[in-house]
Amino acid sequence: MGRRRRWLIGVVVVLGTVAAACVVLRDRPRRLVEAALAERLAAEVTLGRLQILGRRRARLVDLTVRQPAAYPWLRRLEAATVDAEGPLGEMLDGRFSRLLIAGLEAELDPRRTRSPATAAAGAAAGELRARVVDVDRARLVLAGAEGAPATLSGRLEDVGGALHGRLTLAAGGRILGPLLAAAGLGGVQAPPGDVSAGVVITTRGDRRQVTARGRLPATAAARGDLILAGGGVERFEVRFEGIDAGAWTAVNAAAGSGLAVAGDADLTIAGEGLEALRFHLRSHLDSPRWRRQQAELAADALDLVAGGTLRRDGETWQGPCTARLQASAPRLAIPALSLPAAAAPRAASFAGTLSAGGERWIEGTLELVTTGAGTLHLDGAATLEPPELDLRWRWPGSDLGLVAELLPRPGDEPRLELAGRADLEGTARGSPAAPDVTVRAGAARGF
Repeated sequence: MGRRRRWLIGVVVVLGTVAAACVVLRDRPRRLVEAALAERLAAEVTLGRLQILGRRRARLVDLTVRQPAAYPWLRRLEAATVDAEGPLGEMLDGRFSRLLIAGLEAELDPRRTRSPATAAAGAAAGELRARVVDVDRARLVLAGAEGAPATLSGRLEDVGGALHGRLTLAAGGRILGPLLAAAGLGGVQAPPGDVSAGVVITTRGDRRQVTARGRLPATAAARGDLILAGGGVERFEVRFEGIDAGAWTAVNAAAGSGLAVAGDADLTIAGEGLEALRFHLRSHLDSPRWRRQQAELAADALDLVAGGTLRRDGETWQGPCTARLQASAPRLAIPALSLPAAAAPRAASFAGTLSAGGERWIEGTLELVTTGAGTLHLDGAATLEPPELDLRWRWPGSDLGLVAELLPRPGDEPRLELAGRADLEGTARGSPAAPDVTVRAGAARGF
């Protein structure tokens, strides 16, 4: 009896060992693929199941890739299924005839860029190669973007080689917030609306071109061209046409600023690399109006042309710029001040330095050409947050009769009578709402 019991125990142990070995061996291909992907991508990889569908087909189920070294902006990638085709040996080596990806969701953080450490890790990692990759309605989630994720569909060919293909993108306008923040323009908001684009990728030699055509919120058309070479951006150009100036101003004007415009604008931004850019803005505005504390500056129409070159310093863009402005039927009204029409500015030109993004200020020379009172010259700086002026001004050949009309009159005191012309100059410092203004008179003529 004892011998029979020992025999039965031995059989159970052997059968249990065989069953465990079968489970381990059956799971071994999944673990091999998981380890191969982790090594090739230099990333954390988990694979739920591996289904072998034939000598040349396999299906990866519940695949998750986190923080691949070669793509620091990719936080997480999850795919419900990846159908892979090709010889099994080549697929284990990262080479595929075709990949069909379904149920894909990718979490992206455009603020993260390559550091020397991630670049070295990415260079050490291998690269997947595929003749064809098909993606259907992949979900793209941008860090910091609210609302529904973007969707991406299309086909890429010769992935890992002379990449080319076509993709379509659709998203809500809120996706632009994180992209603007990554460009150092976190203070710029996009109006409500949707984003759509068609993307074409071509490769010639060691250069890859990405061309996008589409629409943005409150913008008639958008076009972007990007040239990649040597693992980075060689040059780019983005053009926005038919920008609805009223819609963009409405969401970006400071609360209570009293700024209202209608019209359109065209904007072109171009550069070599990502550390410097050139911009050119042309805008035509109908019935622009700026009102602050009962003071109002308005015109029937206004045309603006501006341009410059800005270099990136952290979250701030700084550099030289110029601007020219022409107003039609300008009007300037200030409470308790009988302002003659001749004092309203009809044209302006600026040359100096602009700082946008993290630090917002402007410094240089501004010339205001009035309707009939000569030209006012301003030199100095103005910050936007908080608003503050530090200016020197000159008004050569000032009409003293006009100056007398500009002077405030407390109560019912009679207006000061002046005649002739004089060269006036002074300073203006402090808050734009109530600046501390000094006046000095030079040579007077015509008394």
